Amino acid sequence: MAAAIAQLEDMQDRVHLEVAALRQIDDPPPVDTRLRTRQDLCQIVSGVFRRPEVRQQLFEAEELYKTLGLIPEDRSLEQMLLAIQLHQHSAYFDGLSGYVYVVSDATEITPDVELGYAMAFMGGLQQELFEVTGLTATAWADTGDRLRATNALISGDVAVVRIGYDETVIPKNYDLAAETPEPNGDNPLADVPAIVRKNTLFPAIQGKQFVVSLFELGQGWQAVNDAYGNPPVSTEQVLHPEKYFIQEAPLEVTVPDFSGLMSPGWSLTATDTLGEFVLRSYLEEHVSPSEAATAAAGWGGDQYLLLGHSELGRLALAQVVFDSVEDASEFHQTFRDFMTAATAGTNTQTDPGDNLWRWSTRGGKTVVLVQEPQAAILVVADDAVAITDAMESFGEATSNLQSTQ
Repeated sequence: MAAAIAQLEDMQDRVHLEVAALRQIDDPPPVDTRLRTRQDLCQIVSGVFRRPEVRQQLFEAEELYKTLGLIPEDRSLEQMLLAIQLHQHSAYFDGLSGYVYVVSDATEITPDVELGYAMAFMGGLQQELFEVTGLTATAWADTGDRLRATNALISGDVAVVRIGYDETVIPKNYDLAAETPEPNGDNPLADVPAIVRKNTLFPAIQGKQFVVSLFELGQGWQAVNDAYGNPPVSTEQVLHPEKYFIQEAPLEVTVPDFSGLMSPGWSLTATDTLGEFVLRSYLEEHVSPSEAATAAAGWGGDQYLLLGHSELGRLALAQVVFDSVEDASEFHQTFRDFMTAATAGTNTQTDPGDNLWRWSTRGGKTVVLVQEPQAAILVVADDAVAITDAMESFGEATSNLQSTQ
């Protein structure tokens, strides 16, 4: 055990120097590292998921995804994400405590162990240098879309350093030809719905591309450092860095709480913003990624309300505003194609009106699209009658809101 700990300490010293050099941090601040057993580390990670604010966030996300039909009713979002997190547990940075935890009972220091610690240490550096927990708290208090965008900056920074470490440092320290790669068959990411996988990977994949854009179009790492003082406020800015550079903020959209105007039993579960990334991921369920990306790219802003009823199930209503009339028209057409594919081979009914389309899906849900010149209203419900109730109540609440302005 003493020899193993000495090896870990040597690795830590090496990692600190290498990460600081890759990230061009001349005088890195100290990061508090705690040695723990692998079992202890699993308990620490599980404890994070038991925090009330985390559980509430996951509950609201799960309710939305189940309303939209993106995850099955019998799957738990919390359990899926916990399994994914525990799959990578050689090291972990806990933003709330500010500690980097690293396993102390590893039988040997492997490339995966060193790389895992390097990334956890990078998380600790970010906290010391930029107080990233404060950035995420501010974003969390605003919208889920803004939180995704902030996390994309943070995780994208880590992802860029990870690539550099993996390509330049690991080959110096290990004989990779002698390493036997671990099988990927037990990776929990392979067994989760697409929306969970995409949301999990978004901060690292699209965040990495965003950070690379900052690095290349700005002044290298200084541009990335500066972004922590002005983080992206939407996934639109992450997906289209040019919109971040010109500081194009989302349009403000207000959907009034109409739950009290509906028939008895309905209550508000959550209100938030879908954002371009979630909207695009939703469309990708039934149209090609390129079609989904094009249709969602005109996103200007949105807000949704998620309601629940003990007997009638769930209902979501989202108002999405687009950058132009042309962008809205393109989305309308893509969403109609989306629903055509979603209901293919069933006996469902499509009821097009002048600007309203209504579908009954094979999963028993009712979906409504209201086409407006520069916007779309989407309603998805488990109960068909609830759709009419919601549309009437939404109209009344909107009129009341306008009359008071």
